[in-house]
Amino acid sequence: VQYFEVDVQLVVADLPGRAKISCLNGHSGFYACGNCLLEGIRCLHHQHTLYTWLHYSRIEPDLRTQYHIDACALQAELSGKKYYGVHRSSPLSRVLSIPDQCVYDYFHLIFEGHTIMLLKEWKLLLKQINIAYIDDLLNNVDYPHDFHRKPKNFNSFQQWKGSDLRTFFLYLALPLIIRLQPALSNKLIYHFSLILVYVRTLRYFQNHRQINHMKMFINEYLKMFSSIYGRCRELLSTHILVHLPQQCIRHGALSFHSMFPFESQLHYLRKLAHGTNSLAQQVAFWYTVDKRLNMTNKYTIDLLTLQQLRHDPFFDEDVRIRYQGKFRHAFYLFFDQTIDSSLEYASRLQFGIQLYHSLSYSRKKNTASYRICVPNRRYNQDISSTFSQRTTTHQ
Repeated sequence: VQYFEVDVQLVVADLPGRAKISCLNGHSGFYACGNCLLEGIRCLHHQHTLYTWLHYSRIEPDLRTQYHIDACALQAELSGKKYYGVHRSSPLSRVLSIPDQCVYDYFHLIFEGHTIMLLKEWKLLLKQINIAYIDDLLNNVDYPHDFHRKPKNFNSFQQWKGSDLRTFFLYLALPLIIRLQPALSNKLIYHFSLILVYVRTLRYFQNHRQINHMKMFINEYLKMFSSIYGRCRELLSTHILVHLPQQCIRHGALSFHSMFPFESQLHYLRKLAHGTNSLAQQVAFWYTVDKRLNMTNKYTIDLLTLQQLRHDPFFDEDVRIRYQGKFRHAFYLFFDQTIDSSLEYASRLQFGIQLYHSLSYSRKKNTASYRICVPNRRYNQDISSTFSQRTTTHQ
């Protein structure tokens, strides 16, 4: 018998999934926050539970600990009633700390939850002419070549995919709402800029000092939230935003423990099982069959190390003609030889799984994501060049 030690870093889930696996109250119940002991207030108008900033800032609730969850689980099992939102002991408690290692997924929390709520509120303030203006702006955005999903048709934002919402929130929303003045107020624009800076920083940061600066942004955002969108919008999903800095301190930037990479795979796996019996066995069996039937020789052993120029019809000859004189001079200077008929031009370079394009790539539109560098052995440094080249001696 062999024994292995396995370290569990974290488990990530959306709000319903997190509540189920941790055996805590769902987002509509009291004491539903997995990080603190904020009880929540019942909204008599909509019959849901509010987690307001005013209540949170006044009472400053204690943080949950695994010891407290275990004690509450024991009390709940003895009494048959929930205790501080804990139903019973969760199997997760044996391998990790639920408050510290059962993390919130920012993909669902911010993009598919909070962003959708904001868009609904903004739409109520806009007229049809404003929405038509938004659609026109969205249709005329020139994206970098690696943006595969591009949000269109503002009226259908509830059908946008997660990557559409991410693109809109991170890159399009702020300049768009600035252009919508005076339909959207300066106060609303300032308020959104707070959450934008907050999310973009926590999504990817260089050092932990940046996290500490973000606390003032989220505090101000939540403090102003009810004055813009109303007290009834302060649900659990809004309250949880205040706990994200501590999550990033423990586990790194939000993008590094997000469900984005495998969310689409979950939909694929769901189709492999039917009924309610032996679901894991069904998924494993049909996944193996499907992969075997669709196996190809697409990948080779040099997948990550392959370096080659891409010769395709997308080389812009106008660029070559425009810079031909300068290029001939630079070529002679760096390679100590003149250009002859054996020289071929290419606009793209494949380096492992990455594909770089130069300014001579005809399908780049207004983007120039990368410039290809030509190594100069004489000066032991890289010289940026608009062109890539391949001579017969390289073949």
